[in-house]
Parts: sequence; C-alpha cells; structure tokens
Amino acid sequence: MRAICTLLASTAVLSATAATPLSYIPVSYIKTHLPDREVQCLAKNIYFEARNQDEYGKFGVAQVTLNRVDSPRFPDSICKVVFQPSKLPQKRHLCQFSWYCDGIPDRIHNKTQYQESKRIAILAILHRDRDITGGATHYHASYVRPWWAKKLERTVKLGDHIFYRERR
Repeated sequence: MRAICTLLASTAVLSATAATPLSYIPVSYIKTHLPDREVQCLAKNIYFEARNQDEYGKFGVAQVTLNRVDSPRFPDSICKVVFQPSKLPQKRHLCQFSWYCDGIPDRIHNKTQYQESKRIAILAILHRDRDITGGATHYHASYVRPWWAKKLERTVKLGDHIFYRERR
C-alpha cells in the first residue's frame, strides 16, 4: 500500500533520505511551489472524495484535480477547480466534486486522515509527471453510472473510483 509513496519519495525534494519512510516525515517539512491555500484545497478534495480509499485511490483523485488545472477546459487553479459549480443550469445544486454542494457541512472530523490527504496532495503536486490515471479529468464511484461516462474514455479503476479522460 505504501508502494506509491515509496516510489515517489525516492525522487522527492525532501530534507530526508530516500530510505526514510515518507509516512514518518511531518507534512509541515515538505514544501511545494504553491501557496498553502492551494495545497489545502487539494487536501480537502482528497479527504472528502477519497478518505476511505487506499493511497492509489487518493492519489488518483489528486491527479484528476491537477489534470483539470492543466486543461484549458477547466479553471487554472486547484481551488477554482475544486469549488467549480456545475456548468449545467438545471444542476446548479451540484458541483464538479459532490462533497462541496451536497448540503452536508464540510468539517474535517478525522485529523489523521486529513494529514494523510495533505501528504498525498503534496506528493501529487511535487510529482505531477507521475500520473497514474492516464490523464484522467473525470472519475466516479464504481457503484454509480453517470450520464457523462459513455462520452469519455475509461483509463483505470483505483479503489472504488473509475477514471476517465477525453477521447483521443
């Protein structure tokens, strides 16, 4: 389960050796080139979308968020992507990521899982070139069948999520 982080840690710019398990490095010591607010937006998205997933599932959610930032079809910052409302007028109560507009207060109740989400967020930002989703910009839980899935190309299943990208 820690394989992905071990792989990423081997090339991370950290104040520890590659032999040090990444889970032992406090998140506060790992720095990115982005403002803390952007890291927090990504960590919240991972927490609320995938906190019950393994590291691969969490990293997949992070990658989709970052792939959207890199796409001209979506906003150009992590926070703008995470909090982007639905583009469909009849679906104004929905957002791109369901947790933001589901009517449930967005409180972080499990600090350990949030720290894990923040660690994954930082790793995803530092290693944007290691996309395990195959360029996915969309995903959904495996127990639902959204209308938009048939218009996209399926790339991978990670945990309980199925990932998609634009057809090439």
